[in-house]
Amino acid sequence: MISYGCTPAEVEALRREAARSAAQVARNRAAREAAALRQVVERVMEGLREAQRRAEEEPQVSDEEQAAQAAAELDAAVQQALMQMGGTPARVQPALGPDGQPLPDNVVAALAQMGGGR
Repeated sequence: MISYGCTPAEVEALRREAARSAAQVARNRAAREAAALRQVVERVMEGLREAQRRAEEEPQVSDEEQAAQAAAELDAAVQQALMQMGGTPARVQPALGPDGQPLPDNVVAALAQMGGGR
């Protein structure tokens, strides 16, 4: 090993300092990623609260329409949050049956347990 005139104790001290610095960089990165994730979760929760508020204000809308509207609003909130984090929009496509219609949730859940599905 080339030590450039350093004693073994100085080399070890430099190694420890480099390890501490690397650990601090990793902690800082993890903290930034956690903060970004918290922002995404908060935006999703804001979208859910807004969808719920609208659903309560518009009782004349059917349950199916409310569910579709809430799902669309939630998807939009998630997409916007991902874009703001520098990610790319992700679209989850529903699992379709042979007739081209979305499969019921219980069928999708069973497929997921078997390793298939969405």
